[in-house]
Amino acid sequence: MIHAASRGAGTSLDDWIVRTLALPYYSGRPEIPRTLLAHGLLLPVLDGLDEIPKSARRSAVRGINLALGTERPVVVTCRAAEYEDLIRGGTPTLRAAPVVNRAHKGRAELWTVSGTQAQWPDMRDRSTTCIVALSPTSPLIATSDDHDLRLWRYAEGNLVVPLHTLTGHTRAITAVRFSPNGALIATASADRTVRLWRTDRWLPRWLP
Repeated sequence: MIHAASRGAGTSLDDWIVRTLALPYYSGRPEIPRTLLAHGLLLPVLDGLDEIPKSARRSAVRGINLALGTERPVVVTCRAAEYEDLIRGGTPTLRAAPVVNRAHKGRAELWTVSGTQAQWPDMRDRSTTCIVALSPTSPLIATSDDHDLRLWRYAEGNLVVPLHTLTGHTRAITAVRFSPNGALIATASADRTVRLWRTDRWLPRWLP
């Protein structure tokens, strides 16, 4: 996770990511994060778009789109109200980016950047949702439901289709993360265990 506001003017997105990660995580060796980034083994999480000065937010979004194109995944966090203000003000949307909003009362909502809300099958199926994670490589969605992990697929027609419920943790799940290549999901729990789950068992290989 990188603070979006720390990027300096005139610095390319890739150079900024590499420089920011090299010192604290790779003993100052930029070649390591650069290689991981080039092979799609890093999923950049740019935290706090809303903390960038308002006058610079539009250019920040344009810079992200230009650097990443349509193939490379990225996660950008922003307060909902500030993001909506950006879009209404004419800022280009992040390309092909779904928007996840963790609503009140433990519900998860999924929106496209055009403002279309996805339809979930049943409110009760996500009444205790605490954590939501999106796969960077497929239409797979993972949500926590107390100590269970639920898998969903985002389908045509803005529908969210249930796939499977994975069990194993004995206490509440506290974190859910996809691997950069989308092949694994890691979950941490209050039962003091971390579990890895393979996604190819639940997502048909022919899906994009």
